[in-house]
Amino acid sequence: MASLKDSSKITTDERINKPDSQSPQFYQLQNISLQERLAPGQAMVHKSNFKHDNDKTGNNYALLKACRHRSVADVRHLIDHGADVNTKDVHGRTCILLCSTSLIQPIDKIDFLRSKGGNIQDIDDENNGILHLACDLGTLETVQYLVNIGLDINSKGFRSRSCILACCLSKTQAIGKIELLRKKGGNIHDTDDKNNGMLHLACIWGTRDTVDYLIDQGLDINTKGRCGRTGILLCSQSKTQAIEKIDLLISKGGNIYDIDETNHGMLHLACMFSTQETVRYLIDLGLDVNAKCKKLRTPILHCCTSEIQPIEKIKIVSFKGGNIYEIDGNKCGILLIACSGGTLDTVRYLINLDLDINTKGFNLRRSLLLCIQSKIQATEKIELFRLKFANIYKADLQNCGILQMACAFGTLDTVRHLVDLGLDISAKGFKGRTCMLLCCQSETQPTEKIELLRSKGGNINDRDTDNNGLLHLACISSTLDTVNHLIDLGLHINNRGECGRTCILSACQSSVQAIEKIELLRSKGGNIHDSDDYNQGMLHLACGVGTLDAVKHLIDLGVDINAKGSYGSTCILYGCVSKTQAIEKIELLRSKGGNINDRDDRNRGMLHFACALGTLDTVQYLVNIGLDINSKDKSGNTPVSFSFMSGTQSRQQFEFLVSAGANPSLVEWLNFELLSIFEHLYQRLV
Repeated sequence: MASLKDSSKITTDERINKPDSQSPQFYQLQNISLQERLAPGQAMVHKSNFKHDNDKTGNNYALLKACRHRSVADVRHLIDHGADVNTKDVHGRTCILLCSTSLIQPIDKIDFLRSKGGNIQDIDDENNGILHLACDLGTLETVQYLVNIGLDINSKGFRSRSCILACCLSKTQAIGKIELLRKKGGNIHDTDDKNNGMLHLACIWGTRDTVDYLIDQGLDINTKGRCGRTGILLCSQSKTQAIEKIDLLISKGGNIYDIDETNHGMLHLACMFSTQETVRYLIDLGLDVNAKCKKLRTPILHCCTSEIQPIEKIKIVSFKGGNIYEIDGNKCGILLIACSGGTLDTVRYLINLDLDINTKGFNLRRSLLLCIQSKIQATEKIELFRLKFANIYKADLQNCGILQMACAFGTLDTVRHLVDLGLDISAKGFKGRTCMLLCCQSETQPTEKIELLRSKGGNINDRDTDNNGLLHLACISSTLDTVNHLIDLGLHINNRGECGRTCILSACQSSVQAIEKIELLRSKGGNIHDSDDYNQGMLHLACGVGTLDAVKHLIDLGVDINAKGSYGSTCILYGCVSKTQAIEKIELLRSKGGNINDRDDRNRGMLHFACALGTLDTVQYLVNIGLDINSKDKSGNTPVSFSFMSGTQSRQQFEFLVSAGANPSLVEWLNFELLSIFEHLYQRLV
């Protein structure tokens, strides 16, 4: 790659002679078709990705490109001819931010833009400032310059990454930039909000030299980052010198049999994210092409979700013994998975292998229904299946058709395409929900889809069979923007939905921006002391199905942890049934005065609740803190009795309780034997 000095030499003539603003050579830069990596969060950006789409032939668009690729003379000329120094690209990056990523006169361009009103404190849509971008994509000289003018090296950008973390992603003088920031006080032990440190990020995005340097500085190759992934696992995801980095880590003691929290090994991750060369290399190392992850997917099933050489990887894994007829834990085969997460070419390739387009997966969903969920070429895949005579009117087990699925999971373009095909926006699916209601559960362009359906006659006052309206469902499942949008449309926050719950009660159950939604509703008059038809308040619901952060927030607002809900159950009893951070919620409530010996009106304690509705981890935790495994409720039921009611790890709970000293009755032993027989038969059927 040319150095900053080399780039300056190349552009000397351009600095002397201003280019003709109408010359084809000058505007040729607008037609660069190469993809350019611009950020950790937005790895690739195409030439069309600019906010000023109507100005692609004008000075603002040319200015954005010049800030990245041309000389200071070109930038000056465009501004002199009326281009806006504060114009932004699709990622919210102003001209001065883009200059920091340039290899051509970046410092001169930054200085010039500052003189014209450019702001070095600008941040983009991902919270990256000028120093973060320079650390990732710019030169060492640019980073040195920005540090010298006083920018904070510890400021947080994308995913709360400090500047030294951003350096690890760089292909440009990464080690020099890291050394510079360390001299200025940068911490090589920084981590981002996903628990990835410098070595993790370098293993995914950086070069072999950067990885080698960081290991030499004493960073531990076995430290686990996001999803419990070690450095060697992350190398297998990489598209940058993956094989070289894997070889390096093996030489340093890395284990090729590492797995992450979801039982993904190196081959699974390479099939999803890396190149065919990496996949072939890992198979040649002896990794098992039939190993299964937590979702029971083999590597060949992961290949079909890849956007990088998926067909080539499928062929390699198949040739090495992978089975294209494998199904995962949701009974989805390779074609169904590709329809949901793969490319059009992958789907077409699999159909040409004569895989059955009418095969049913989870909830009896056919291939066409899974195409609807896709964020990748969904409409093209739909049209491909229509050419193959797939039935666009088929619904799944929950009575959801393709338009309902698109409203809940798909993109605006997919919904528009299906509406244009004549599908009925008032048709009802799961729980009698219309398309409008399903849009309110979506995290993908929900407000845009709502407005599209309104323009087609959709009713914002629709209710489902549980009596939930649009705002209730948005508070539970969708985004803060959706909730705000619906309130602005005039929907009432105190209307009661399922079980007599107001919107603020619904928001407590959410895993999506729960705190922000609660605060918005409070600002609109929502009452944190609301309760539903079962006397359950916000804290009860948050402990049962919400997030740990929501529980903390409500306690900080003064909600009583000892208030009694359904059947006189306190919040700590609700925490035992949670599938989300149950142990952490119980610990929090204990630290605030919660009593582990609480009982409800039926004399059921925490262990009864956990065995009935909680997880094995929660049951084990409660036994380990001393709760009585043989305690009885008013009907004489012990925790063992409740373990059979559980839809979660029933067998494991029973076996653990027995090993811990539980005394099952004859009936309970019989129930256990019946459960074992059922599980055996189920596995044979699957």
